[in-house]
Amino acid sequence: MDVAGKLIPETDMLDDHTRKRIRAIWEMGRLHTHEAWLSVFPAVWGASIGAKSDRTDVWSFALVLFGIWASATVSHTAFCTWNDICDVEYDRQVERCKSRPLPSGLISVKEATFVFLCWILLTLGTTWYTLGPQATLCTTPAWLLSLVYPFMKRIMPFPQLVVGLSVASGVMPGYVTVRGDIEFNGSVLALFGATVCWIIFLDTAYAVQDMVDDVKCGVQSLAVFLGQRVRVFLALAAVVTITFFVEAVFMSRLSLFYWTFGIGVWVAGMIRSVSLLDLSDCASGGRVFRFNIKAGFYLTVVTFVEGYLQAWFY
Repeated sequence: MDVAGKLIPETDMLDDHTRKRIRAIWEMGRLHTHEAWLSVFPAVWGASIGAKSDRTDVWSFALVLFGIWASATVSHTAFCTWNDICDVEYDRQVERCKSRPLPSGLISVKEATFVFLCWILLTLGTTWYTLGPQATLCTTPAWLLSLVYPFMKRIMPFPQLVVGLSVASGVMPGYVTVRGDIEFNGSVLALFGATVCWIIFLDTAYAVQDMVDDVKCGVQSLAVFLGQRVRVFLALAAVVTITFFVEAVFMSRLSLFYWTFGIGVWVAGMIRSVSLLDLSDCASGGRVFRFNIKAGFYLTVVTFVEGYLQAWFY
């Protein structure tokens, strides 16, 4: 009885320990949120432009989309884990981040580092297998930027630029995988510029949530640097983003449907985003961020519909 009585609690403790580690891995990778889609959207947009400029059958395009989703999701998971490892001491000082797995003690830095290395190997393997060597080569700059990003918050007041360049680089592998060669036209470069500005826009809004705590612990961001001028900056970033998107759509010769339900609704969404930000309520930055993830979903759906219309009627 005594032996059995001891075994049951030990088994329960082991199961609880395992559950905590799984939860920690899941949350460090932001798999409990929709953030990973921000890495998927640009690649899908790039692939769609590639499909527009080249003949691509439906099945092949579906496989590319699956590869984009798998590669972007795993790589985002890996580098969010890396970001938490690098920022653990800062996160302990930021109210919103104290409950994350590392600062809360749910997992150790040593364990998290091992998990990160596993994610990196899975990222390389997934990208190579599903998208091919050329796409892997095109994605490498984004990975390198993601590696250095956590340190940029310590040395520069605009680390959002690094995030923007990293996420927007996803436009290239999607386009290259569909086309089969590393050659970029003007519409892809315009789309890249639009995505950079959009990510800077929403990540600056996201940083508003932590402005007060970031100042205390010495973390730099555009939100901290700009202070009360954040809304003006976001308005300017929105204008530049829209300008690049308009150029990309014009050069891709998309239909009236896309101009109306794509660009038209996107412009309204950007105006709505700026209006949502309230500097007296730092939590509004999170609402702007989440709103833009939904906007990214919407634009991706419209892009799919546009591709169908192009294939069917033109």
